[in-house]
Amino acid sequence: MSYVCRGDILEETGRIDEFVSDHVAAAEILDVLFDRNELDDIELLVSIHQGIASALMKEGRMKEAEKHLLAAMRMGVDGIEDTMISLGINPP
Repeated sequence: MSYVCRGDILEETGRIDEFVSDHVAAAEILDVLFDRNELDDIELLVSIHQGIASALMKEGRMKEAEKHLLAAMRMGVDGIEDTMISLGINPP
């Protein structure tokens, strides 16, 4: 959670690259737990990937954003729908 908290502060101060870096570090740790089926809060991981994707899209870094959107989507239908809504896309 330290990476997430620090990343949030960095985002608020406009330091987007550092925000992305910290949130990616947090996501990597949680991804390992998810893969081991040991993650209690999947929504947290989905939210982190959504936030990273959103920040990257605002910076025009679509290819990198796509990676995080797909990561959020692999966590289930709820992840897909939440991701689409957070990006302003109406789910089918």
